[in-house]
Amino acid sequence: PKEATVLGSRLDIGSMMEALPTPGKLGSVRAARTDAYTCESTTILRQDLSRLPVLYISYDGMLGAVGQSLCPAYLAELADGGPVHLISFEKAADRQDAARMTAMRRRLKAANIRWYPLAYHKSPSAPATAFDIAMGTQLAIRIARRERVGIVHARSYVPALMALGVQAATRAKFLFDMRGLWADERVDGGLWPADGRLYRVAKALERRFLLGADHVVTLTHASATEIATFPYLQSCPVNMTVIPTCADLDRFSPATEHAPQGQFTLGYVGSVGTWYLFDEVIAFYRAIEQRRPDARMLIVNRNEHEYITGALAAAGIRSRRAQAMRRHGADGLLARSRSGRVSLHLPEPG
Repeated sequence: PKEATVLGSRLDIGSMMEALPTPGKLGSVRAARTDAYTCESTTILRQDLSRLPVLYISYDGMLGAVGQSLCPAYLAELADGGPVHLISFEKAADRQDAARMTAMRRRLKAANIRWYPLAYHKSPSAPATAFDIAMGTQLAIRIARRERVGIVHARSYVPALMALGVQAATRAKFLFDMRGLWADERVDGGLWPADGRLYRVAKALERRFLLGADHVVTLTHASATEIATFPYLQSCPVNMTVIPTCADLDRFSPATEHAPQGQFTLGYVGSVGTWYLFDEVIAFYRAIEQRRPDARMLIVNRNEHEYITGALAAAGIRSRRAQAMRRHGADGLLARSRSGRVSLHLPEPG
């Protein structure tokens, strides 16, 4: 099939772009676009499609930190309205953890979510991603045709490439959950040069996603305002909804008791590199030390401990005053602690 061969032939980003339907070919799809979407909690479905199966594609694995904490929770809510099919890309270490894979399968099955975990490939970067896209697109089209999928929901840019293939091969509507301006974020984070080929290709793909989507979701009103200024959207504005990140208040609620006495712990949860303001968090901790000399710092992070240790040492913070741990090690420590705690996660504003 075309959607597989064109991605599998040369495995380069340029050929991937050539393989995609052009905005002109998507005209019939755009003509069917309506404003009949509804937004309630995490659900965005066209009224007449609300009982049809949904295909959700995530390049984050369900056993990774982001996928595990976000996707199953809100997909369980979506699955109340009809069956949900989930494609994710799991890293090798997670796939080899049989106990956690089994637990996730059971959790998703209990929520009426059919899970299709594929292997994530990391290197060499562009060919590995192209291979994942080819495999994901083939699987997504098979699922969409077999299950008569009504909506294909793409979480960010790489899944959007797969979703365009599904949209072209079936009658499914394409929901582009873009999160934010991914290519620009990578430039801001120092990962890509602003004049580089990867950035240009990503922005060209972004244009196709926005023009081809039946609906777009972004995280902030600031990004929605910026997107609305794009020249190519002036004659064909997109249907867009802003859904900010949030917390499940059934699981996370403000403490009601008075401020506890004893040692003060500043907690930081999540990534520390690129656009995350970890140096500012360290500066904040040093300011706390001026008021609370007994203060400690606990960093819960999966795989950037070497960077964290170096940043703490450069700031003159001794190891006995700050500790970096993985989530499973930190759970018990926090649960046993009776000290005051403040948790931070600071991405760069944008």
